[in-house]
Amino acid sequence: MGELERQDIPWIKEVPGGWESAKLIRLTRINTGNMDTVDSVDDGLYPFYVRSPVVRRANAFTFDAEAVLMSGDGAGAGRIFHRVSGKFACHQRVYCIEFLNRVTTDFGFYYLSTFFPMQVDAGSAKSTVDSIRKPMLNGMPIVFPPVDEQRQITDLIDLRTAEIDGMIGKMARQVELLERYRRELIARTVTRGLDPDVPMKDSGIDWIGEVPLAWEIKRAKALFFQRKEKSTETDVHLTPSQIYGVLPQEEYMRMSGTKPVLNLSAPNNMKHVEIGDFIIHLRSFQGGIELSNYAGKVSNAYTVISARQGGDKNYYRWLLKSSPFIAKLSSLTDQLRDGQSINFKTFSHMVFPLPPLSEQGRIADFLNKKSSEIDSTVAGINKQIELLGKYRKQVINDLVTGKVRVGEVA
Repeated sequence: MGELERQDIPWIKEVPGGWESAKLIRLTRINTGNMDTVDSVDDGLYPFYVRSPVVRRANAFTFDAEAVLMSGDGAGAGRIFHRVSGKFACHQRVYCIEFLNRVTTDFGFYYLSTFFPMQVDAGSAKSTVDSIRKPMLNGMPIVFPPVDEQRQITDLIDLRTAEIDGMIGKMARQVELLERYRRELIARTVTRGLDPDVPMKDSGIDWIGEVPLAWEIKRAKALFFQRKEKSTETDVHLTPSQIYGVLPQEEYMRMSGTKPVLNLSAPNNMKHVEIGDFIIHLRSFQGGIELSNYAGKVSNAYTVISARQGGDKNYYRWLLKSSPFIAKLSSLTDQLRDGQSINFKTFSHMVFPLPPLSEQGRIADFLNKKSSEIDSTVAGINKQIELLGKYRKQVINDLVTGKVRVGEVA
């Protein structure tokens, strides 16, 4: 098998005859870059590889070579790889791995990007590693066939992964179109209603346009009031977010894998929230105002509002998450100082379309149903994308380990 014993390479059960093995240090020349993120220039002459998947630009180059680049620290340490050729700039914590005559750069790229994350996980008790040290990289075991077979393998991987990437791209485009349809459907329905043949009138409001003749136009202060009660000791912490809506803080942390940005540890400086209240938060200008299905408390930095009688909170939920409203909210936020959110005084002067109460309910029911259907379709497509991603990894794994030989692939 070469320089290494079978037990040195836990991810390979059996190696084809004629393949060799060696540690990475015996097959490569490894260096790091000499630049920092501040050296990036928007229209720079050369690609600049930093510690993220995003490639920047710079006006100077660090290397002129064919190489595999790997992030050396940060969240993507040992998990972000690039295959490069020519002149490029390189961050000081990005490893530049130049393969010598026994292994091609293409084969090395596919092998390292597949198996080095496993090496990282095996060498750490944590789920992520903050920094990759050179000895770990030097000691990475590599199994490889003759160079001609390596080229055949990587040509086939390029072909198969391009096919898979094409399918994933088409599916991702379907998701984008469905999300755009959802946004357009919501925007149209909350301002124009369900009957396309109903007589219309000009609302006189730029972000609303025409509305059905029977609808009213009302200022927010006529539809909502600000809830000012202080929280109680038994109130649970709530966290509003664009993705998950309003959740108890513990559930938000479980679902998102992150902690809230705001420190909610001061119980005497928090606001009480009732079920059905709306919360204006620091990112409302990007994703709208969130309806809370929980009672609890939020930071004093947030504004809590509640619908007055005569309004359907479920209709308001869609209205306050519609793209025309978000655009209007964003324009108001631009007039505030950085870091400020919309307060009730500013919000109260906004103007909204108001259908008859019974129609509000029908609109909300319609959008609930349609949005649920879109969610189901999107979930199905995303599942297919996930399965294709796993299949893509398996294709690479099988070919770079010799589990599947080039001549055996249909």
